[in-house]
Amino acid sequence: KKILPRIVPSGSKQNNQTQSLIQNINDNIRFNRGNIIHHLMQWLPTLPFETREKAARKYLSKSYFQVPTEIINKILIETQEILQDEKFSDLFSSASIAEVPISGIVTGSDGLKRVISGQIDRLLILNKSITVVDYKTDLYPPKSPKSVGPSYLRQMSAYRTLLKDAYPES
Repeated sequence: KKILPRIVPSGSKQNNQTQSLIQNINDNIRFNRGNIIHHLMQWLPTLPFETREKAARKYLSKSYFQVPTEIINKILIETQEILQDEKFSDLFSSASIAEVPISGIVTGSDGLKRVISGQIDRLLILNKSITVVDYKTDLYPPKSPKSVGPSYLRQMSAYRTLLKDAYPES
């Protein structure tokens, strides 16, 4: 059987009805903001709690980010709020893994095989459950699961399919 070209789930066309959280700034700053948040969410949980803010401020002070101080401060506050939220404690514990590459071959509903390749922002595997998190840093959060954009649903579905093959009991 023919295998179709590789699909990168996070590279799908995004829902053009979503809006940026940061109005009136250029795309470069929005892109840098997303990268900064991803990096902070990746490595801050590995540090002792009491050293996180100082380390984050040092990281964020780098001039090459080209992001205004006002936005840097907002990033720090938002990131700390998420990392300190008790309901996310397992997700940012030493049991979770950041920036996990994932790939495999899946058969679509049309019967064709496709190569899927992506990167999971945060993965938590427990006895009978798997939690996959993909940060969306530049969009208003949807108010309900029904309002999540189709590209994001396809992305998470692809990850779920690949993980279900690897962990059929979860």
